[in-house]
Amino acid sequence: MSVLAIWRRILGADNLGFYSIAMGVAALLTSQISTLAGRVMFPIYSIIQDNRDTLKKAYIRTIKYVSLVSIPATFGIFMIAGDFIKVVYGSKWLPAAAALQVLCFYGLNRSLLGTTEQLYLAAGKPQVRTKLNLLQLVLMLALMYPLTMRYGILGTSIAAMLPSALIVFLTFREAGMIIEESFASIIRSLAPCITGSLIMVMAIYAWNYVSASFSPILRLAVSVILGASVYVAFLWLARKELFYEIRGLITRR
Repeated sequence: MSVLAIWRRILGADNLGFYSIAMGVAALLTSQISTLAGRVMFPIYSIIQDNRDTLKKAYIRTIKYVSLVSIPATFGIFMIAGDFIKVVYGSKWLPAAAALQVLCFYGLNRSLLGTTEQLYLAAGKPQVRTKLNLLQLVLMLALMYPLTMRYGILGTSIAAMLPSALIVFLTFREAGMIIEESFASIIRSLAPCITGSLIMVMAIYAWNYVSASFSPILRLAVSVILGASVYVAFLWLARKELFYEIRGLITRR
């Protein structure tokens, strides 16, 4: 019996479909970000690997730029999951919404990990990535069955998300050793994106509260526009230099 067949028996065909929808949406944006970051940064890391100061600046900048998109996208998906599923897939797929809210953070973790996996390769330490990936797999397998049996697809989603969060922590710690930078300094590079995303969440929450009786399409459209506007406005007011950095990168290209 195949793994898919076994998993279908545990979850049931319907729940497996809900989970597949949630995982597909959660991974869509973040997988593209990870792939793009890997293709761009690996040759750069390889060239500057012997210059620790330059390598550190390049790595921190990569995390900062990736998080500019992946963090608000994650928080945004968390807030609009129900309306998004209802509008795009239909009401019968609404059971996938709770799983999507958890798995969007799994997708965020994957996008952050993608910025560091290429650093391991460029630094000549591919074994670190292998060990961390193996640890993540073992933890997921250990959690998957008990959480799924207790909480269904929500438990399956939690079993995927929690190990990936731990691996992000370990990855940033290992990366800090390579670039000779503290874990706290790496996390601080994410602070503006996290702060802006939390403010965005509050704005969307307020809108959802007053628009409870509105149509899902209107709620979804306004949530996306409002969330993006609030996030960009916060960054413009708090970290205007980010926009100039990005414009400079585009101009040089």
